[in-house]
Amino acid sequence: MRRGLAWLLNPGFDASFSDVFCALLGGGTLFIPGFPITQTKRLAKFIAEHQVTHADTPPSLLRVLAPKAFPSLKVVISGGEALDATTAARWADRVALFNAYGPTEATICTHARRITSDWTRPWLGDPLPGVQSKVRAGDALLSPEMLEDASGELWIGGENLAFGYFEAPELTDARFVVQEGERYFRTGDIVGWSAQGLYFMGRSDRQTKVHGCLVCPEEIEHHLRGVCPDSAVKIVGGDIHAYLGGDTSPDFVMKHLVSTLPCYMLPKKINSMPRLPRTASGKVDLQAL
Repeated sequence: MRRGLAWLLNPGFDASFSDVFCALLGGGTLFIPGFPITQTKRLAKFIAEHQVTHADTPPSLLRVLAPKAFPSLKVVISGGEALDATTAARWADRVALFNAYGPTEATICTHARRITSDWTRPWLGDPLPGVQSKVRAGDALLSPEMLEDASGELWIGGENLAFGYFEAPELTDARFVVQEGERYFRTGDIVGWSAQGLYFMGRSDRQTKVHGCLVCPEEIEHHLRGVCPDSAVKIVGGDIHAYLGGDTSPDFVMKHLVSTLPCYMLPKKINSMPRLPRTASGKVDLQAL
C-alpha cells in the first residue's frame, strides 16, 4: 500500500516541519490540501481520493471528525494540546493513534506514546532517545518516577535543545538553565506522575493552546496596549477575547492587531467598557472580566 501523510498543519506551526521531513525522509508522499481543513466533508473526500494513510492533527480537529469517514487512515498523530478521553476512545478503536508532545525549544517533539481506548489522562508519552526529563518540584530537581503524589514543572534536557532565543539573552537565561552540570529548558508545563508515566496538568503561566496553536496572552496584550493602555486578553470558551477600557474604537484596535499579529492570535471578540476591573494591587482582575 502506498504510504502518504496529509499535511494538515499550518506552515507557521512548528510541528508542520516534522510532518514534511518525516514523510519525505521516510519514503512517503506528502499530500497538501488546497483548501481550509475545517471543510471536513471536503477533507474526507481528499483523503479518500488519495488513499492517505497517515495524518497529524490537533485534538481540536479530531473532535469534529468522524473516524468512519476516513477509512484509508492507518496512523493518526495528535499533539499541540491535551486530548480528551472521549475523542481518544473514538479514534483509538479505528486507527493507530499516537500522542506527541514537545516544545519548539527542544526541537518540537520530545515524548510520544500510543493512545489506547482506555486513555484517561493527557499522558505525555515516553521520552525519545537522547531526551532527558526532569521535574522541578519545590527546590528539588527530580526524576519523574520520584514525584509520587507531587507535581512540578517539566524540565527537558539533551542534545535536542535550542541554543536560545534570537537576540533575547535575558529570556534565554531565564528559560535555559544549567543544573547539576546539565542544561535544561524550563517548559512551563506542570506535570504529574503515575505508573503510566508523566501527564499534563496545566501551565505555570498564561500560555495556552487555542485551536491547536500556541498563544501567549501577554504577547497580544503587548500589542493591544500600544493603542489602548487599559486593555487585557482572556481565553473564553477556547477563543481569544480582548477587553478595552475607555473609548478606544474596537475597529481601530482590530486593524492594528491584524497588521501586527498572526491570524491565529487575533481576538474573536473585542469587548469595550468604561474601565477594566482591578485587583487590590492594581493589576487587571482577569477573573472579574
